[in-house]
Amino acid sequence: MTNACVLATLLLAMPVCAQGTSSQSAQAKNQEKTKTDLLTSENSAADGVIGSIEFLGLRRIPATTLRTKLSLKTGELVDAAKIARDVRVLEAMGWFDSVSVELEEMPVLLARMASAGPGNDDMSDVAVLSGSPLMKLIFSVEERPFLAKVDYHGGQLLTREKIREVFVARGVKLKLARPCDRTELWRAARAMEDALKEMGHPLAKVRVRLKEIPTAAMRATFVIEEGPRVEVEKVVFAGNEAFTDRVLGKQMKEIAPGALLAGWRGKTILSPERLEKDLERVRQFYRNHGYAEAQTGETLVEIMERRAQRWWPWPGKTRKQVIHVTIPVREGVAYRLDRSSVEGASASALQKVEPLLEPLKPAVIYSEEKILRVKEELARAEIAVRARLGQPKVEVEATSQLNRETQTIRVQFRVREAAPIVVRRIEFTGHRRFSDRYYRRRVLLKEGEEFDLQKLEQGLEQLAREGFVRPATRDDVKVKLD
Repeated sequence: MTNACVLATLLLAMPVCAQGTSSQSAQAKNQEKTKTDLLTSENSAADGVIGSIEFLGLRRIPATTLRTKLSLKTGELVDAAKIARDVRVLEAMGWFDSVSVELEEMPVLLARMASAGPGNDDMSDVAVLSGSPLMKLIFSVEERPFLAKVDYHGGQLLTREKIREVFVARGVKLKLARPCDRTELWRAARAMEDALKEMGHPLAKVRVRLKEIPTAAMRATFVIEEGPRVEVEKVVFAGNEAFTDRVLGKQMKEIAPGALLAGWRGKTILSPERLEKDLERVRQFYRNHGYAEAQTGETLVEIMERRAQRWWPWPGKTRKQVIHVTIPVREGVAYRLDRSSVEGASASALQKVEPLLEPLKPAVIYSEEKILRVKEELARAEIAVRARLGQPKVEVEATSQLNRETQTIRVQFRVREAAPIVVRRIEFTGHRRFSDRYYRRRVLLKEGEEFDLQKLEQGLEQLAREGFVRPATRDDVKVKLD
């Protein structure tokens, strides 16, 4: 439960106290007052001493396990901030669908028994010194059922081995005898759908059915509907004037129905990943031919039926579903170079990139590819020169200034010292068997040091050699720059 949930309970509890009748007992009024005081502010302690801590709704998890996670113990004064913190701790464990908390004043007889109980000898003294009653802290939880079994119904393309490979590639983890994570089940279904789309079945659907079984467990069944195999028959462009559909179509390498033996080579399969790669190639083609502001719009995908010739099992006519893809294009205007300049580079580095700077003359068609090539070569040459002289590392910045009135672009390359990037925090996710400390010892890159990509890669390789984790890829490492 978050802080907002605690405060929401306060707003609901206060009108009840205001509307109480004169017939209410003094004990009930004290209970309502205690709840109100507890929930008024997390920074102040409510009246009362914790006499006992109880859990309602437990089915599998023992209460003793949860008590070890709490910061508030019996015999301590009621502290709203600690209670809210303990609620967040219980929610973060991933074992419960919901966690709520309430306080009740213990009856006089039970309070005396609690204060006289083993290990609670100090509670009565605390209560007397503070002048506060003994309170019962009650956590109401709803346990997630354990995932007992996973079944797959329907479909022939996705074998069990293929499904395991898809889950590993997408980082999906379905662990039996663990609390059922519905979000992870949803991710598993989406991963299987994407895999079927990559195999040419864009209408594939995967649904998850959950069934409760005895012993507070859950059985998950994935119902797989592959749908028909539907291939891309045609790709057209809309809004293009500078280049024809045929020229732009040649830039598409993943989805190319007009290519030689396209069906056999998988060039007629439509998927979001394959489409995005081809769209970026089209945009890059425009930027390399002067159209620096060219963009592609939202792609229109239509599934249509048409008559086709059937040869198996006997000749005849049949109806076939095909996909037509329409890609809107916003070309903009064609730009030419105004001029290009280099600042901060050494004479030796300039001499090495002089042949690449020669084509970047005024009135030449702007090309992003040529700009990037000069930037990379200039950075490589300058770093080599500085390394020989023992000077600090440098980086090359390429800026382009567009002038829409003259339809020209001014390009400037600037060499400057690379600002050191310090590692502030290293975090690990997905580890269950080993502690965070185990991974930190084996990753050579440390917090507080300057970021070193080579050291990071060496540390990950060393970690993979131990055989407990699979080798990390670039997609597994997320870097956030401040």
